[in-house]
Amino acid sequence: MRYKKISGLTLMELCVVMFIFSFFLIAFYGAMNFGLKAWKIAEVRSDLKVTAAWVLRRMIAELENSNSIAIQTFTTADPNLSSFICFETPAYNGEIQHDTGNGKLLWQGHIIYYDIKDNDDNIFNRKILYRRYIPHNKTSPYKSDNRFLATFLPDIADYTDDRTLLTSEEQEGQILKKLCSKLKSITLHEAYGMVDIELSFRENFRKSKDARVSFSSAGNDQSGTEVYSIKGSIRPRN
Repeated sequence: MRYKKISGLTLMELCVVMFIFSFFLIAFYGAMNFGLKAWKIAEVRSDLKVTAAWVLRRMIAELENSNSIAIQTFTTADPNLSSFICFETPAYNGEIQHDTGNGKLLWQGHIIYYDIKDNDDNIFNRKILYRRYIPHNKTSPYKSDNRFLATFLPDIADYTDDRTLLTSEEQEGQILKKLCSKLKSITLHEAYGMVDIELSFRENFRKSKDARVSFSSAGNDQSGTEVYSIKGSIRPRN
């Protein structure tokens, strides 16, 4: 009887192969993990920059059509208080309104930008930015035809602590929208007809609710934090 010789790997050779394969596997995982984290960081930074630029552009565009005499600002570092800017607008449904007889501007209402503490953020005390519109004409279609002078909004503090509108306020034509979250601070200053705005946003890579990659939980809650600030100035032309 003849026996066929069967070749194979020795235990030592098998261990060497497994070691080499494990080495490449660990290296591949490390490179993939690093790449995904870098992608996530870039995504968060891009999101903050896009949001900040969009909000600032909107505020400046609306302020440009306002009147510097009727602008009210308040800035505070207290997370429990609201910073705000309030001004008149001559826009109705996106169009600037003029009197058909004398061509003067017709002021339609007040716009308020204000921030409120985000109750879901107990770590960084970030805020949510809201935009509120209050028309002069409280009946539909909420368009004013006889407001030639820009005025201050009385009792403005009554309007800067709401997250939603009452039914009666909606029936008066008021509009309240949440513009953005992750707001670290907003600084507003008006002097000699010039309005200066600074928006700061903060996000933590490890604490981000939108994260698709797990980051190490080592370190304190301030580590891995991205802060982005943007500034702008505008002089109302009306």
